[in-house]
Amino acid sequence: MYLGGGGRLAFEAPPADTPADRYTYDPGDPTPDFRVFEESEEDRRRVRPAGERDREAAERHRRVAESRRDVLVYETEPLAEPLRFAGPVAAVLYAASSARDTDWFVTLSEVDGEGKIFQLVQGVIRARFRNSMRQPELLEPGVTYRYRIDLWHTGVEIPAGGRLRVEVTSAAFPRFSRNLNTGGHNETETEWAVAEQTVFHDAGRASHVLLPVIGRAQ
Repeated sequence: MYLGGGGRLAFEAPPADTPADRYTYDPGDPTPDFRVFEESEEDRRRVRPAGERDREAAERHRRVAESRRDVLVYETEPLAEPLRFAGPVAAVLYAASSARDTDWFVTLSEVDGEGKIFQLVQGVIRARFRNSMRQPELLEPGVTYRYRIDLWHTGVEIPAGGRLRVEVTSAAFPRFSRNLNTGGHNETETEWAVAEQTVFHDAGRASHVLLPVIGRAQ
């Protein structure tokens, strides 16, 4: 779901008939990276008070998500008790694309009691390399594939009242170069294709995030 569309992140398995979510990824207008700041030269030179940059990052993250229609957003309800996890995090995405190749970005964040977003980890997979980095395989348009996306490591305790948030996009520009969706050379070619993206959540194709929970906080 887009922000405000009721996208729900839950610890329970989804109902069998949970509908898929869809968005359009246009390489001509790629999703901005949540963490890229629109700073002046003066801002870059000055010494900032502790925490100011974190607040700016949280605001930038929310502003990007609110203004785009190519970001799927899912949040838990406020946690009833603290949640602690540490170690490798991964996402499993069941998704289809109208393109011959595309990218899938998954971002895991904490949302505090005031609604500020603090990015924890992010991972990306280029669809053609979903099975092997040595032997790329282009997509069959419209076919559902299973992607396992490494989100790297983190260690954090989310306090009671906080939320977990997952976002799915197909770009994080300009930190990552665009996938042109054609299956060709993304750095030397100039033609691109708009991709219609589908992410599934039904019982047989339950996209999810794997958290290394280490026990209940005391």
